Amino acid sequence: MKKNESQTVLGETSRIPSPGFKDSDLADTRSLRKLLNRLEKYRLMVENANEAIVIVQDGKLEFVNPKLLEMVDYSWEELVSKPFLDFVHPDDRDLVAINYRKRIQGEKFENVYSFRLVGKNGDIKWVEINAIDRKSVV
Repeated sequence: MKKNESQTVLGETSRIPSPGFKDSDLADTRSLRKLLNRLEKYRLMVENANEAIVIVQDGKLEFVNPKLLEMVDYSWEELVSKPFLDFVHPDDRDLVAINYRKRIQGEKFENVYSFRLVGKNGDIKWVEINAIDRKSVV
């Protein structure tokens, strides 16, 4: 038998790895596959949540799930193209801005509070935010 060929003995194949392939690579591939499966489950959960889930960075929406799009009737492109505060009712902007500033500066902030969003057609939606600092996620 030549080097790097598989050999079948009693129905089992013993594999001789090809050059450059290590058993740890196979373990890494399995670990990566497990991680990707978990991430897919989380993606499905977030996309199908009955609550709006958003990520705000530098005052702009970085991520929104479909529920927020449904609530305010803006497209994803419209939402991520403007500062988040543009979608907050003018009477509530100070409250939201102060809590956001405190959160990003590492100060104590009110993480659960209500404010109004203004939809594309002018409809006003009361929302309750439950903000978390990214440090508490990592």
